[in-house]
This record gives sequence, C-alpha cells and structure tokens, in this order.
Amino acid sequence: MAAATHNFSIEQGSDNQIIFEYLDENNQLVDLSNYHVSMTVKDNNGTIYYYNNFTKTSSYRMTASNLGRIILDLPAKTTNEYSFNTAVYDLDIQEPNEQYVGSGLKKYRFAQGGITIIKRNTSINISDNMEPITEHLNKCQLDCSSLDAVIYDGNRIDIPDNHKVSSTVFVTDHRPIQSVDVVINGMYHRNPQDLTMFLVPPSGNKVLLFANHKISNYRPGFSFAFSDQAPSGHYINNAFDGDSCRILNKVNSIRYDNGDGSSISTSNEVLSSSFDHLVNYVPASGYWSLDIFDNDLGSSGVIDDWKLLIRYQDIIPTTQED
Repeated sequence: MAAATHNFSIEQGSDNQIIFEYLDENNQLVDLSNYHVSMTVKDNNGTIYYYNNFTKTSSYRMTASNLGRIILDLPAKTTNEYSFNTAVYDLDIQEPNEQYVGSGLKKYRFAQGGITIIKRNTSINISDNMEPITEHLNKCQLDCSSLDAVIYDGNRIDIPDNHKVSSTVFVTDHRPIQSVDVVINGMYHRNPQDLTMFLVPPSGNKVLLFANHKISNYRPGFSFAFSDQAPSGHYINNAFDGDSCRILNKVNSIRYDNGDGSSISTSNEVLSSSFDHLVNYVPASGYWSLDIFDNDLGSSGVIDDWKLLIRYQDIIPTTQED
C-alpha cells in the first residue's frame, strides 16, 4: 500500500487536532483499536519530534480507534513552544497480528507530507493557565486543615473493552478513619457511560462510585474526585474537569457481580453509595482496590492514575483518675 500524501498546518499557541481516517479497498473504516501508530516529524531546523498512541503524556495525545480514526491532539502549551516554520512527517502503522506464523507484525507507512506553522502575531504566556489538574488534586484542596491526610498512589489502569480490571494500594496505618476521598486522574474513554467503579476496602461494604453515568462536561483526560465534603449538588453528571463531587446514589439501578459468578446479594454484602460507613473504620490497614467494569462492547480506555486520600482521626490519650 502506497503512503497517502497529506499536508496540514498547525496554529502556534492554540489547541490543534489532526485527524486521519483509514479506509480499506471497499471504502470501509478499518478497526484500529489494537494497532500501534507512530508519527515522526523533522522540522526545518533538523529537530526530530516523535508521537505515538501507547505513551501517555501531557505534551500530546495520539489515539487509534475502532472507527478507523487516528487522532493527534496537541495542546496549546505544546504548539506554543514550536519554533520552526515548516516540517515533514511520516505516519506509520503496525498491525496487532501476524499474517502468518513467524512473519512478524506488519508495519507500513500510512501517510506522509508537510507541516506549516501559522505563527502568532503576539506572544502568549501559556504557563499562567496550564497548571496540571493533578497538582490541584494532589495538594488536597478539600478541607484537610485540622486532619492528618495521607495520599496513597494508585497506578495507571488500562480498561479492556467489556472486562473488569482492578488496581490496589496497601495501607499500613491502624488509626480510625475520619473521611475518605477517591481521585481519578486523566480518564480517557470514548464512552464513559460504559463504566462502573467501586472502591473496595479491606473489609466491609463496597462503595459504588460511578455507575454508567453520562458526564455532560466530559472531555478526554477528564479528572475528578469523589468526596463527601464536595459542595451540595455537585455530582459526576454535572462536574467539570478537576471538580470534586458527591457520589450519586445508583445502587438500586446497577447490575453488579464479583467477577466470579457471585453477586452482592449472594455474598451478604450491602452496596454503599457513600463513604459514611468507613468513618471510625478500624483497621484501615490492608489492601484497598479500585474495581472498574466496562459493561458494554465498543471501546476500551485508560486512567492515568488514581489516588486514595484518607484523613485519620487524631487519637488523644485518655488519663485515668485515681
């Protein structure tokens, strides 16, 4: 297959999105959801830039979808730093399966062309408005002033289509709990309403955090926190990127199983819609996990990381009178 030639421009200091569509010989869109895609750019100064769909970074985002689309998103903070005038690029695709045993994964150049930078007439200071959301969430912007707050860092979570996945953190503290928050950083999923999320403490009832909600303000990379201290009326369905929100109670409208054929009802467990039952919870020590279910076919996703934030009660020693 000969590489297609496509030239495009990038506006300096603005968000830019470049979209390619892959059609087969019958003019049908090709499912690219498991393909590896990479773009190599060489500017007129000789500098090389490299983008791909398997690296998560705040500098760009590249995706390959089951709808035959390759999308490169470049935020304003990245394009503002481009000092070149023109560049050339090659866009390469690697298929997920061998054509025959031992042949290796097929790789070919899908597109090539030129890039022109549309320069700004005035300079712009992007950094004033580009503090990462994760910094806001990590600094415990909720009311932690009089409490001992500890943040436990969860890992990146890849969410396979129509599957369950879990990520675990280990807590060693034995003090009673004052409150619990859960932070979700950088959620990328074409259909967030496919998802349900549960916080699973070492013992006691699971907390249903997210239940096939439609997020009206969703955009790729959405970050949010679940907290009983969030303002009244703030829920995930009306949250903005970086918001804290209360848990919207959907325990009576969600189908849930434990992934082994057993359900909440058969395990004598009550599914909770808040963190209330974790207050004074002892011991807090042990494994806490975030369980995510993709309940519908059609798309996979990823969460850059998640965090469990626990505020502990100060234990004041009692004195015994004679």
